[in-house]
Amino acid sequence: MSDLSVSPDGARPDPELWFHTLTDTLACARSVADLQAAGLGPALQALGIGAASAVWVPCPEASSPADQPGDGERPTLVPLSAGPLTLLNLTGTGAGTPVEVALNGEALYFPDAGALGQTSPERGGQVGGVASAAVLPLWLGGVILGALALEFPAPEDFAPPRRRQLQTLAALLAQGLARVLGDQPGPQPGGRTDRAGSPQDSGAQDAFVAFTEAVGTQTDMHSLTRQAVGALLAQFGDAEAAYFVRRDGLFTLFAWTPDMEQDAELLSTLRAGLPLDTPIFAQSLQTMQPVFVDHWDAQAGQVAQSGAFASAATAPIVLDGEVRGMLSAGLRRSGGWTARDRAVFQAVARSLRLALERADITAQLEARNTELAARTGALESFAELTRDLNLLGDPAALVRRAQEVAVSLIPSGFAMYYELEDQVWHLKSQVGAPADPALGALLSTPLPYAQARDFQLPWDSGQPFYTDAGNAGRDTRLPGTEGLECSAILPVLVGTQRQGMFGYGLDGRRLWSAADRAVLESVVRSLGLALERTLQTRRLREERAALEAFTVFTEAAGVQTDVLGLSHQAFEVLRARFSDTSTSVYYQLEEDRLVARSWSPDIEDQPELLAVLRAGLPLDTPLFAEAIRSGEATFTERWDSARQQIAHTEAYGAAAVYPLRVQGRLFAFMGLGLRSSRNWTEQDAAVLRAVGRGLTLALERAAVVAQLAQRTRELEHSNAELEQFAYVASHDLQEPLRSVTSFAQLLASRYQGHPDGPQDERVQTYVQVITEGTSRMAQLIQDLLAFSRVATSEAPFVTVQTGQVVARVMQDLSAQQERTQAQVRVAELPDVLGDPSQLRQLFQNLIGNALKFTAPGRPPVVQVRAEAQGGLIRFSVSDNGIGIEPQHHERIFGIFQRLHARDVYEGSGIGLSIARKIVERHRGHLGLSSSGVGTTFSFTLPAAPDSEAAPPASA
Repeated sequence: MSDLSVSPDGARPDPELWFHTLTDTLACARSVADLQAAGLGPALQALGIGAASAVWVPCPEASSPADQPGDGERPTLVPLSAGPLTLLNLTGTGAGTPVEVALNGEALYFPDAGALGQTSPERGGQVGGVASAAVLPLWLGGVILGALALEFPAPEDFAPPRRRQLQTLAALLAQGLARVLGDQPGPQPGGRTDRAGSPQDSGAQDAFVAFTEAVGTQTDMHSLTRQAVGALLAQFGDAEAAYFVRRDGLFTLFAWTPDMEQDAELLSTLRAGLPLDTPIFAQSLQTMQPVFVDHWDAQAGQVAQSGAFASAATAPIVLDGEVRGMLSAGLRRSGGWTARDRAVFQAVARSLRLALERADITAQLEARNTELAARTGALESFAELTRDLNLLGDPAALVRRAQEVAVSLIPSGFAMYYELEDQVWHLKSQVGAPADPALGALLSTPLPYAQARDFQLPWDSGQPFYTDAGNAGRDTRLPGTEGLECSAILPVLVGTQRQGMFGYGLDGRRLWSAADRAVLESVVRSLGLALERTLQTRRLREERAALEAFTVFTEAAGVQTDVLGLSHQAFEVLRARFSDTSTSVYYQLEEDRLVARSWSPDIEDQPELLAVLRAGLPLDTPLFAEAIRSGEATFTERWDSARQQIAHTEAYGAAAVYPLRVQGRLFAFMGLGLRSSRNWTEQDAAVLRAVGRGLTLALERAAVVAQLAQRTRELEHSNAELEQFAYVASHDLQEPLRSVTSFAQLLASRYQGHPDGPQDERVQTYVQVITEGTSRMAQLIQDLLAFSRVATSEAPFVTVQTGQVVARVMQDLSAQQERTQAQVRVAELPDVLGDPSQLRQLFQNLIGNALKFTAPGRPPVVQVRAEAQGGLIRFSVSDNGIGIEPQHHERIFGIFQRLHARDVYEGSGIGLSIARKIVERHRGHLGLSSSGVGTTFSFTLPAAPDSEAAPPASA
């Protein structure tokens, strides 16, 4: 398949070149011989099918003997381009052939050799070197002049765009042939002939030829439409013709014949516009075809003042699938539209459509080129502008330079830039001025948002809004600006945020061209990008300054928690930023006043002012009240001591305060005073805010540290009281418990075997229960006493040989080990730093538990290991006993917490609590892991100086 977008020589063809090439060729041709000499070659080449062959197969009446060589016989085939003709040589021009079908009004397309082969079955489908072909009827005004046959050396897909090109080619060729032949052939589809269109009646052809010669090279819409209605007037002497354009729901008069000027009422009606549903227009819109009315009725046709016409016709002008206008004519004579009249009207309409299509394409290309040139000029100018302003970094200067660029590219205009503040538009920059001083004064005054509807539309939509002679009667105009008929309002977007409004006005009445719009939109778009870059650069500088100030302050403050010391660190950072003439004060909120608690040294030279500040300022002092209301830093550029209500501050020119909130409430203020006035920049504000935030964080940290210290003291005091209580309670409870046990035993021995004593066995049972209970109670008291002694022990930490400690523990547990037949494997253990007595108790509790909680039917195995971890030694005591469920891993460390009944496993449930307490006293952590088969307790102890853990023993 050939590439429709690339010519055979590899160059990309201009999609409109073929149209102009063909119309120029036809305009110059005066005979069929001229057409043969000029040929369709250039047009076909512009279409990207330059290697094709083209022939005209005329109808029997459509050729002129004078145009042909030889003996005057009319040829069957008239070549129009170089190249062999294979298809028609094979198929001929007889009945049923492609040419015969085309002469009857049907276009045929053969995209490949297979389709072509079906046209010549007598030759076995062989069609030589032809790859694809097309045969199209040459229509003109309802009649057929012949057929156009095209043969291509490469396959063609004949998609809709290609078919439209070929059909246009055929229509233009039909017009050219009609002109050079000098008559109108009459064969109709199916072989019929309409005598009204016979060669003897050449008036229609004369009018058409005059029109086509006039519009062959024109592209102006006004000229083309005037030539079209002039051609109709030349053809129909008793007629009036007009062209209507479709605009705003109406068909509005655009061009008309001079005689219509004499009918002022009709002209006024048509210039005001006719509705789209006017019957004759509505029918054309529905069918997209010409409509002829032989008996015109002005009332039924709904066109007032048109009663003088006997018949009427209209033809839709369709461009890009849309009806853009209507060509209309009215005849005053009776008799209606003859076939000749219809042919002439349709021919003029068709030629006008083609001419307007060419004009539209030309205008689009010119507009595109103009727009590109304008955009290029605007971008080049603005590129130079932005290069200049990159060094300035001033948004105001950037806006002004953008206005200067616009004025230089669109002369006789003026540019204005507005920003919205508190629902009011304020003029920020202006280059040029309107000719009317009153208009200039109005545009320079603040404009309320609700009244300036010209601004509302582009501001709300984010799209440019243009006003010119085409919509000068709009109802959005700002009162007082009626004299400004040509204006443009474009929103300036910085990123996705609306920054301001760029306005441009022109004196006089005119239409905005595509080039004008391209200039303004390019300038405004570039302005938005430049502003975004400038604001980002400024924001980065502010953030960098703030970060530097914050870093300097935090480094200076360090971990300091003294409030006054922190305030002095903040003063030093501010002094470095705002010179040695700055004065800083730290005010603390006390009841309803702000009392100065810290200040920079220079204020010592102002004792009267210092006395005022130390006495405290009311919360309604204006500068502080504004900061309290907004919750942000507040700045004043021109200090007024009387208005600010702070005595003895006449020497200052500018000031700023920053509210310090700690834990959500106002805690203090940081104040800064300068001896001269100052236009506070964003960087100034960023530094002050950064130091204020740093001081706020430091104050919050100081408050948290103070709270934690107080809480720690309270907990230490509470723990000491609880431990003392536990020790005293445990000690004091033992005496009454011993008394109960002794008297119960005396009671049992006294009545044992006594003849007068009670013989009830329950007495012995009661005594036994009392004795067992007091024994358990004594054990619990002992355990509780041991638990309390862990924390209260003052024994110093010494180097402990844990291997020896575990060996003594195993001696103490030898009876239990023998009873359970357990294997206890102890690896080589390193020395640690600790309390020997408590460490012995720790290992005894853990190993004793491992020997106690054995699993039935499983020989007990206990392993003790250790390994170094930095400055710590991690010990583990593992067993293969009953294990511990995960939900109980923390519970078992609670005091007196048991997981089993006493008759199953003995013990008070305090051993692991004591073990964890001992590990915590040694700054370690005790935890466990259990997989359901056995348990491993792990804990850390501080390593003894120069000690190393031995590698763990093998299992």
